[in-house]
Amino acid sequence: TANRIQNFATQTRRPPGSAIKPLSVYAPALEEGRITWSSVFDDVPLNFGADGATPWPKNATGFYRGLTDISYAVAHSTNTVRVLEEVGLRNSFRWAQERFHLESLIDRPGGSDCDVAALGLGQLHYGVTLRELTAAYTVFADGGIYHAPRSYYRVLDADGNVLLSRPDSGERVISGSNAAVMTKLTTSGSTISIKPILTRSFPPRSAEVFSLFLHFLQVFRHDDPLIHGIVDVVDLLIVL
Repeated sequence: TANRIQNFATQTRRPPGSAIKPLSVYAPALEEGRITWSSVFDDVPLNFGADGATPWPKNATGFYRGLTDISYAVAHSTNTVRVLEEVGLRNSFRWAQERFHLESLIDRPGGSDCDVAALGLGQLHYGVTLRELTAAYTVFADGGIYHAPRSYYRVLDADGNVLLSRPDSGERVISGSNAAVMTKLTTSGSTISIKPILTRSFPPRSAEVFSLFLHFLQVFRHDDPLIHGIVDVVDLLIVL
């Protein structure tokens, strides 16, 4: 331990990149009945910029696929702007900040994350903490229930008396069936299983949450460089 150290899991805020898409776009759209597992959207540019020649938004691959189903879009991180349009910017922001508790998102004069770049592509003004992001992903792993992150459960004195207690509390965010669909969507693109490693280090539920979260991050490591840092921090937490 030390004084005045930076806790990269709870204090450092980074733009989450594509890791925000299931929270700000896909889960809200699914829960509100705007999409299903098999919904199809046209992956094409929405506009061509002020010069009329620059397509936007751009996929990491550099090309557009045309008609694309939701499963493929999540697995390959194609842009989600068309689905975001269905959800609506203000509604998407509310889902991310209030329902999934990404409370580091900002919406104030001079800067707001209530825009396409932030909610559809994950490029926030300041970002979110790893603690916020992993807590949000517990919704998918635990049947649609959000669990607030806890640094401790109980603190006892030498005689076994409880000095501090932080009981768990669950909040329904999406239905159990939609949580199952989201779990399938966010794990179908990865073939790397780290759950056996996690199971040795964490209780079963924690292992499932981290496994789900890292499955999704591993899918997008190739096109979101900032995610490399998030994965490295989580890897460190696993080792510790």
